[in-house]
Amino acid sequence: MISSKTYCLKLTILIANVVSVVIAIIPNINELDAVNQTILSIIVIMIEIALIIIGKVHENNVDKDFLGRSKQEVIEEIKPAKYSQLEEARAELRSGIKIMLACAIIYGIIIFFIKIINLQWALVGGLVMIIAYIYADYVPHSQKYAENYDKLFIVENEKPSALRGLGRIYLEEYQKTRFRKKDKYYKEMAQLLPYDGSVADPKETKIFLKCIFGNKVASTNNTLAIIGYVMLAINILTVVPDLYDFIAEFFIYLTITNAKTTISMCATIIFMIVSVCQLYEYYSECYGVKRIVQAIDSNSLAEMLSVYSDIEKGHNGSLYRIRGSFDYSQNYIEQHNTIKGCPMKYRMKFPDKYYANISRYNATYLLSIAILFLVLSNYTSFSSRLIAAMSIVVCIGYVVGKYIFLPQIGRRRIQRICEELGKLNSDL
Repeated sequence: MISSKTYCLKLTILIANVVSVVIAIIPNINELDAVNQTILSIIVIMIEIALIIIGKVHENNVDKDFLGRSKQEVIEEIKPAKYSQLEEARAELRSGIKIMLACAIIYGIIIFFIKIINLQWALVGGLVMIIAYIYADYVPHSQKYAENYDKLFIVENEKPSALRGLGRIYLEEYQKTRFRKKDKYYKEMAQLLPYDGSVADPKETKIFLKCIFGNKVASTNNTLAIIGYVMLAINILTVVPDLYDFIAEFFIYLTITNAKTTISMCATIIFMIVSVCQLYEYYSECYGVKRIVQAIDSNSLAEMLSVYSDIEKGHNGSLYRIRGSFDYSQNYIEQHNTIKGCPMKYRMKFPDKYYANISRYNATYLLSIAILFLVLSNYTSFSSRLIAAMSIVVCIGYVVGKYIFLPQIGRRRIQRICEELGKLNSDL
């Protein structure tokens, strides 16, 4: 049951979104001077900031209404017992990175407003920091995971190697498949159910499923959140006088005033749509989380498998399975000090690395193109032909990077390490 407090917060979000859109439309209906337009823009910005805060409060209340506790507490309950060692270190690192990122953004805003840098370079700096955050969160964790495994096999004074650690983790798989994506072994693994009643241990199957459930519960629709923050940023930038000339370069047919009001109105409308979608989507997410919790509490393998089947068929189902496989492999290593004996169908396999990296690649490529566009805008003017040519190159570059270069990242080096390890084992 939804509490009256949650209902009031929901109603507040809906009304505030409508009010912000009405205020944003006013300058496009009635001509206003620059001062009044700026005042209305600031009011819209304050409403949107308030909506983000109220939205978080609303989500916390929805968690309590549906789950009786926060989603984070649910995640902690789902995690396998010894799973937290490496993840706790990652969480601490992530918290530190977020603080540093927030400080850097605030610093960037300050130096922009005191005219040390122009708008384009301020935006470039912000985008570079976002890319840095993506990889500062991922690279140290994955490297530590591989190094920790290599430590189990080296002498005390020998330096652990992340590459050699990955080679040890994937050695058994390499000897079976040579990492050939179309190898029949991978097809056989893909066709196997999490539990077939004969091969797998039911207890291990439940741990594997919990790892998948934990990733599903922890997942959020980052796309909607990012769009919302971008629209808020656009509205903030429309208040900055230096933005007018920048906008006019790309919208020559519009006056500076019209450009500002039109962009502000569109950004506000999109923000409203995103906010409302996030509002109702979160209810759906909580229904799903509640079902997961009920399946785990029942300790029924059949019910857990039923939930898993629905997750796999849903949006990003394969990605949740891949991330769950990584978590299971990590947990298995922590418990047994080896990957040997871990069911192959529960492991994160080498081709899975490609699918796990796609979202990171998409974000990096998009942000890099935006950075390139902003840098070039400082040195050249964009004609329609130049924009068309750049668009074609960007599209071709994306396809080539995603389907040719991304699958090959680290492949040859790990193959070489696996060959060396395999030869060493045979010699022994």
